[in-house]
Amino acid sequence: MLNQPITAKTYKKLLIKIDAHHLSYAIVDVLTQNIVHLQQVKFTAYANTISVLTEQIKQSLTTLVDLKMVFDEVLVLHNNNYNCFVPGAFFDKNKIESYLQYNTKVFESDDTAYDFLERYDLYNIYVPFTNINNLLLDFWPEINYKNANSVLVQKVLDLSKNKEQNLAFVHYQENHFELVVVNNQKLIFYNSFEHKTTEDFIYYLLFTFEQLKLNPEHIITYFIGNIHKQHTAFLMAYKYIRYVSVYDTQPFVTLNKASKQENLEHFILLHA
Repeated sequence: MLNQPITAKTYKKLLIKIDAHHLSYAIVDVLTQNIVHLQQVKFTAYANTISVLTEQIKQSLTTLVDLKMVFDEVLVLHNNNYNCFVPGAFFDKNKIESYLQYNTKVFESDDTAYDFLERYDLYNIYVPFTNINNLLLDFWPEINYKNANSVLVQKVLDLSKNKEQNLAFVHYQENHFELVVVNNQKLIFYNSFEHKTTEDFIYYLLFTFEQLKLNPEHIITYFIGNIHKQHTAFLMAYKYIRYVSVYDTQPFVTLNKASKQENLEHFILLHA
């Protein structure tokens, strides 16, 4: 489909982000880069295994009328934490399985892949869910895929340009959050944390700041993701961190025509 003749082009691109709880998608007009449709579908059951997740995705895709149109390109973002970032100087594509063994459980049957963040000479090594990709190929003849955290880290690094200070970005989600610390387009720290309570969340955040010797009185901390100023997680962080705020997404509204809250909540999807 990516090689179709120009007369057959629809000038529509589909972005899909998949995690254990949701399927989110955006339809993009490639001529204007405007978002023409944005939606999140909550799965009817928590997908705690690949087989359950595959079934939940199949049910969703079968019923979503918007996704039955023809797209010039389909990009799938696997939103999971089976990944790690490696600087280019330490990357060896013949040993990519070995990088993951220190921070996630990898089985011999698991495939591995990597995204290259060329601008920053960074590799994100991850486990692609092959079963899911194969399922999606039943709906579209060709897809591209990435790990969602490749998009997150690249965009955060972009936003840190000419900021000669440590900045912390908290990408908050329903059951986990990603913490990315950057300094003028250099990645200082990345990790993902699962949390069940607000107390879990603030413990992991403050403990990481302590380990990185980042003073909560000084570190500038931005929240993105499924968050707002009255959210319990944000209010808890506000008690302990002096310079904390929800990131202002207004500049993105002009670019993609999605709302401020949509740009905040679907930060990764809309920057893919």
